[in-house]
Amino acid sequence: PWVMVNAPTSQHAFDAFDETDESRRIVRETLDFYRDLFTPPAPTGPPSLAKRALSHWFGGREYPQAAQAYAEYVKAHPDDAVAWMRLGLSQANMKDPAAAGSLEKAVQLGMKTPTDLYNVACGFALIGQKEKALEYLDRAVGAGFDDRRLLETDTDLASIRDTDGFRKILGK
Repeated sequence: PWVMVNAPTSQHAFDAFDETDESRRIVRETLDFYRDLFTPPAPTGPPSLAKRALSHWFGGREYPQAAQAYAEYVKAHPDDAVAWMRLGLSQANMKDPAAAGSLEKAVQLGMKTPTDLYNVACGFALIGQKEKALEYLDRAVGAGFDDRRLLETDTDLASIRDTDGFRKILGK
């Protein structure tokens, strides 16, 4: 949080030149602000389910733990599209066919940007559902996804890269 302090009766560089109650108060408040800014808050207990899921998601290939945590999370938050997407992608990276339902749920709940659709395509490609992967990849490109280099190199798309459908999409 930012705090604006006005000292209308003080001169420029008052903190160095003015030895007044007001200047001491402002300097003290400023130091307190910085101290609080850099002092982490005391732990309040175990991390929430959302934090635990997120820590596994960004933990680097902790897909089984992320999938388990997001599966628990979406039970309590069934309308969280991002959580469904992360659940689906975690499942897909584990080659779990349940990924299909999670990814479809994410799209149904609003994950429809070009990047979202691309990620859904990657998930379907990872679980070997080539037609669905191509369908979502085509939708992603149609919606504006235009990173050709990523399309050509992303290992998630390896299962569909040698198909006519992929070449047709790449041509777009």
